[in-house]
Amino acid sequence: MALSITPKFTREQLREIIKTRMDKIEMAAISRLQFVGEKFVTNARNNGAYKDRTGNLRSSVGYVIMKDGVQIAANWKVFPAVDQKAKNAGIGVEKGQEAIDEIAKELTAKYPKGLILIGVAGMDYAAAVEAGNYRAGYEGGTYVVDGPGRDVITASSIQAAADLKKGFEELQSKIAQMK
Repeated sequence: MALSITPKFTREQLREIIKTRMDKIEMAAISRLQFVGEKFVTNARNNGAYKDRTGNLRSSVGYVIMKDGVQIAANWKVFPAVDQKAKNAGIGVEKGQEAIDEIAKELTAKYPKGLILIGVAGMDYAAAVEAGNYRAGYEGGTYVVDGPGRDVITASSIQAAADLKKGFEELQSKIAQMK
């Protein structure tokens, strides 16, 4: 004798339930990425261990979230210059966005589907400040080597990685509890 089971739902209803749950999971993942991105930017801008006379370096710190190769969220804000007469003050946001665009092209080519969080300090001298190869100002058109490195985004990046891990572990736990 064969057992006959007849579902009380259609395939379309099942597809809709699955899609709704997947959409909720995706929104939760995006929300966590935004939280981590915002915290990264806030920490880097507020805790950078350097004097930013033009405001450009802090203004170049930002993040974007990409979904399937399309930008869906970002944070860019002009940071005020300490020295209002400083040459090139106010170009930090533009430089940060240029850096993000370049990185986003590479990453979306490699990972065309899914979510990507990118955080940067986009000024061309950010790495030199971190390495200690920069002193405020130019001499002969080049940056001057001077002293120990200063944290620009390293500490914020380390914290962001820890926050991402924790956030997605929590999300995974909530997904496992879904009914």
